[in-house]
Amino acid sequence: MGASTISVAETGGERNAVYSYLDAARFVLAAIVAFAHAWHLTIADYHGDAPLWAKVGYFVAGFSHAAVILFFVLSGYWIARSVEQRLEQGWSWKDYLSGRLTRVWIVLIPALLVGGGLDLIGTFWLQTPTHLGLTNTYVLRTDVAANLAWPVWIGNLFFLQDTLVHPLGTNGPLWSLAWEWWFYLWYPALILVWRTRRPAPVLITMAIFFWYPAMLLGFVCWLLGVLVRVIERRQVAQALLRRPLTLVVTGAATLAVLAWERTAPIPGWEFPVALSFAAFLAALLALRPRFPRFLAGAAHFGSRASFSLYVTHFPVL
Repeated sequence: MGASTISVAETGGERNAVYSYLDAARFVLAAIVAFAHAWHLTIADYHGDAPLWAKVGYFVAGFSHAAVILFFVLSGYWIARSVEQRLEQGWSWKDYLSGRLTRVWIVLIPALLVGGGLDLIGTFWLQTPTHLGLTNTYVLRTDVAANLAWPVWIGNLFFLQDTLVHPLGTNGPLWSLAWEWWFYLWYPALILVWRTRRPAPVLITMAIFFWYPAMLLGFVCWLLGVLVRVIERRQVAQALLRRPLTLVVTGAATLAVLAWERTAPIPGWEFPVALSFAAFLAALLALRPRFPRFLAGAAHFGSRASFSLYVTHFPVL
């Protein structure tokens, strides 16, 4: 989950009230991931016999990866809006990258310092069973001490975790931030190649798909968010999407696919989950239902805090 919150200045015009739903979704998805990690760090891994309340907890915690996939769709939508605005103003890689880096590093650098510092204390001073890998929880099966070496710090600063280096210390969730950073680069590069018919050297890095096929699937899910923006801007199928029944059906489909993923997952389940959610977003943006005004401030705050929550919660926990 990256820093894909977009300002009004970047998208142009006044912020639409329907975006409060997207703000709320960002926070809820980040909170689900944080809850899942808190659960798995403090509750024994599921072995089949548990009271009902614990089974509910295991079930909810199992949605953590799906929450990241849904966030990819939201991220693709917001970045598509940002790229669109910048293309209209005259594209500049310098401005785009400086804007992205500023938004990410202003949170990531303190998060690395705080999270890495806590991991150093837990591993070498307190020597907790969790940091030493004695609890055997599946969300932390890694050599924490080795993941605190200086090359790992530098690699995480430049979004190389999960490719050339491990995520820093215990902070495994940082893998998705690295993925999103590459998505931020590949999408505008592909758009510029299509518009100018000129090669973009940055696309050479897409060769990483040969080593990490899962990253290709993640990018496809992210691009579904871009598709939502295309549908919204070009007014595709708006008569159908503006029907309340469409919103209900796509919402129910999203919940059904998520439930199916939890009960009988198959390889590649991320795509149908992302596709159903993208259809729901397209219907939501077309119908534009009113968002409770008294909750708008909280939703916006939660959206802005979601990135900080995501990149700090694991080492803090």
